[in-house]
Amino acid sequence: MLTDPTFLGGLGTVALYCLVYIPLMVVGALALALVLDSGMVRLRAFAQLGLFLPHAVPGIIAALIWLYLYTPGISPVIDLFARADITVDFLGVHTVIPSIVNIALWSNLGYNTVVFYAALQAVPGRSSRPRSWTARARSARRSRSRRRWCAPPWSWWRSSP
Repeated sequence: MLTDPTFLGGLGTVALYCLVYIPLMVVGALALALVLDSGMVRLRAFAQLGLFLPHAVPGIIAALIWLYLYTPGISPVIDLFARADITVDFLGVHTVIPSIVNIALWSNLGYNTVVFYAALQAVPGRSSRPRSWTARARSARRSRSRRRWCAPPWSWWRSSP
């Protein structure tokens, strides 16, 4: 099986898809979550809904939408490119991976943005305490952590976090 050229070609295609999709997903979702968290978006709830909505669309409906958008002759996107004298075949040999990545990003980017945004909400904001207090607290946490990890494993449950 590992010497079969068809199998190795398929494995290479999956690896290429992962190399393109995963970084785009993580960076894109984190960037959108940071924009939402920064306060630059005025209607934050509607922006979150707009980002999350593609995730809630049933798979068959999403497949029909993308079939409509990628099929030559009925696609308004391909017609716009044709008016600008640009020929695009979204399902061609060299463009199918970016097309599939685009579909996956459309369906999952909003969900991951909401996950990152929720995680950002758990990060505490600026503290009103003097800086020396926070430095002392950090130092105390470090020393407690060192004590806990230097202690025998059976005593970890008694240590305070």
